Amino acid sequence: MLLLLKEFQQQMQQFSVAETKIVSLVFQHIILKHGSEEGVFPKDLKQSLPANESSLLETILHKFEDLKILRKRSWQGKVWYELSHELFFKTLYEWNETYKTHQNQKRLLLKGIFLPVLAGTLLFVGYDGWINATFYHLRLSPQISISDTIEVYQGQTNTFDLFKQQQYRYETHYSRKNIEVDKLFQDENVEKFINQTLIEKLPLIKRLQAYWKNGNIDQVLHLATIAINDYDRKLSYQIIDNLADFRSVKSLQKFGELLPQTSFHLKIKIISSLGYSQPPFEITSLLLPFLTDENPVIRLNTLKALGHLGSREAVKPLIELLKGPEEAIHDTVIEALGEIGSNKAIQPLIELFKKADSDIQARILKTLK
Repeated sequence: MLLLLKEFQQQMQQFSVAETKIVSLVFQHIILKHGSEEGVFPKDLKQSLPANESSLLETILHKFEDLKILRKRSWQGKVWYELSHELFFKTLYEWNETYKTHQNQKRLLLKGIFLPVLAGTLLFVGYDGWINATFYHLRLSPQISISDTIEVYQGQTNTFDLFKQQQYRYETHYSRKNIEVDKLFQDENVEKFINQTLIEKLPLIKRLQAYWKNGNIDQVLHLATIAINDYDRKLSYQIIDNLADFRSVKSLQKFGELLPQTSFHLKIKIISSLGYSQPPFEITSLLLPFLTDENPVIRLNTLKALGHLGSREAVKPLIELLKGPEEAIHDTVIEALGEIGSNKAIQPLIELFKKADSDIQARILKTLK
């Protein structure tokens, strides 16, 4: 019997999934549980099958007839199929029971997967609908030129908004200036701002100073990077003054990063602050490129800053400017060289004295004294 079952299983491997399903149905009609058997009538069986499967029935019955497992009978115009020999009874019964068990297990597995997925989907859809129906957030245009008014919107950002509930509600009486710059455009829960540390509750300038006293220089630089802008120039100037007063390597290096990308007014403020910063390391290299800036105001402020710093590295570039055609800056160059006090400047100043006007000569005499 075992050999017969293995042989039958090999034969069944040649059948498709749809055909195997029909084979099981045929055997279910022919072989009953208590050891009895009946015939299967193709005409009756077709009525219980979908149209796309009923066409396969005749083909399957003919295959089993060719395999000598089933035999065809007819009487008074009726046709049916029955087992060709009772030897096949146990083999076909065991195969069919195994097949049905496997099918039931598959259905249970699919149900086990489908129900949690369905529950998760319903939960997700329900949450998305609830959060966008009950949640409101403030919104501000990233571009100053569009709007400075803070508006209230329904819904929560970064959700799917399956029911299209997110929409504009109304304007508030608040504007961009009512929100500190480092808190603009943050997408955080309300609890984030309620449970802030004491330092985070302070105004921005006091926060910078508190972070500095606590040694949190990275926090200082982060706030400075996002807060220095032309929109609130007064606040930006205060931040620049504080960074210069800190006199740390990192804070002064931050000026070096900001200088090439800031606007005219901020550039002048940074250059001036560097001049009075009394840095712990040589920062002349940060300022020298601006001696040749296309804007004369920036050039003059750079000269003054280099003079205040007293950097001897600046002496040679300043002497080159004395030899240049731009007489309008000679007075400021002479003053800067006087503050630096380098002997290397004496001879170039004497040479300039010989051909300068009375005002420049007076400045040179005052510097040489």
